[in-house]
Amino acid sequence: MTDIEPGFLPKEAAIRVDPTLHYVTDTELAIHEADTSTHGVSQIDGVTERNAAISAHSSTTSTHGVTEIDGVTERNAAIATHTANASAHHTRYTDGETDARIAVHVALSDPHGQYQLESERDANSGYPILDSAGGLLVKGSTISAARNGSNEVLVNERTSGESAIKVTRSSANTFVVYINYGSAWKQLLTEVSGVYVDRGDLSAVDLTVSEGNKNANFHDWDLSSICPAGTKSVLISIFVSCDAAGKNLYLRKNGNSNMYALSGWTTQTTGSNQQFSQWVACDTNRVIEYYVQDTHITNAIFTVMGWML
Repeated sequence: MTDIEPGFLPKEAAIRVDPTLHYVTDTELAIHEADTSTHGVSQIDGVTERNAAISAHSSTTSTHGVTEIDGVTERNAAIATHTANASAHHTRYTDGETDARIAVHVALSDPHGQYQLESERDANSGYPILDSAGGLLVKGSTISAARNGSNEVLVNERTSGESAIKVTRSSANTFVVYINYGSAWKQLLTEVSGVYVDRGDLSAVDLTVSEGNKNANFHDWDLSSICPAGTKSVLISIFVSCDAAGKNLYLRKNGNSNMYALSGWTTQTTGSNQQFSQWVACDTNRVIEYYVQDTHITNAIFTVMGWML
């Protein structure tokens, strides 16, 4: 058997003793431990160097925002810090509180104050746009509508503010429409039961001319208690009795003075009775004028059958 230097075995003997062992000299071990290029942290004595490595890593905030070494303690601290940061989120609610608030909101009528999506602005089934004066802007047009101090509804052009249409209420269920024509309000024909309004089957007359007004002069007849505001003309039924031929009866608009724009009738024979109807224009106050030549016209009876708006 060959002599063996103390501390060493031949290679073949070492393998036979324990093939997992690698024997090096003290010098080689020192060189390996000092060589950091082969590993980041020396791991020779186990626990000590491992703990040192963990400590160094934990203190390095560039690798992570919050240290998580001891688990629960540092995690809870991080959560508490986030919870206290109002800029990270709005007021916090539990799931139960959130569900309760949603239920209350859903139960509100639609639409309601908290339910006005920008996408519904000026949209069908959405909500309209109001201008700075409170006028309602009509979708897809240059028109706005608003009420003035006289409770009239005005329809205006959005950009210029020019008034185009005016609607006024003259009486219960009666409205009058005007249009701006040449900077002046012009009344339009309105429709109640059609353009012409019929009074129906009347049971009494409206005026029987007195003997004193059978004097070859025009006299006013105020129809405002019969016809509504906005009436342009009236249809008059006339019954006439006369005991002489050549006697005249006329109707005309209040304010007219000439003998051309009027409705008239002249008796043809003595002792005749006649009934006919005539259209007569009235003024804005619904006043017309009548003329009965003399008392030879023994009866002059007028009845308003209807009117034109």
